[in-house]
Amino acid sequence: NAMRLVETSNGYPEDSGEYFDSIQRALSKGWRLGFTASDDHHDHGWGNAKPDTTGLWANELSKAEIMGALRARRTYAMNDTDAVARFTANGHWMGAEFTNTSAVLTLEVVVEDGKETAQSVEWYSGVPESAAEPAVLKRETAPADGGLTLPRQWSFIVTPTPGTTSFYFPRILETDGNFIMCSPIWATQPAGDVTRTPR
Repeated sequence: NAMRLVETSNGYPEDSGEYFDSIQRALSKGWRLGFTASDDHHDHGWGNAKPDTTGLWANELSKAEIMGALRARRTYAMNDTDAVARFTANGHWMGAEFTNTSAVLTLEVVVEDGKETAQSVEWYSGVPESAAEPAVLKRETAPADGGLTLPRQWSFIVTPTPGTTSFYFPRILETDGNFIMCSPIWATQPAGDVTRTPR
């Protein structure tokens, strides 16, 4: 738990595929990591030469709240500068680990980005400490005649396997080639019927 975050990109789009592959392997091995992006490179204009940015949700702009949001993995990564994204599972924020008390999980992501449009959203899921890399559970793509207008909310309902822990995260691709990745959520589904009312 000492390592809480992992970088998805750092200003070089040609490396993003390699980063994504490594992130998927780390998550499958059981690392519980939130997503960040940064302007970490050796070009002139460090700090504003590239658009790669980390977004986070904090109650206020104070050091304590920002550090708390980073530790809680309440973050999203983007190679953009002004997108806003929020991902939840049954009301639990991105980065959370929780035991699900319902038979289903409702995954929701909301994305705002001015007048931009989205090309697709992919819902990933995987099992920690397994040999299998995360799989795309669902992909929604824009029609051929135009992108999906933003702001937009996507929802996806999954039925977890009892007695397992899985992680979930969305990856949004905009029509201009930018991407947004929200930190995963880890949900444990108890064995047995969680919808049964105790006597």
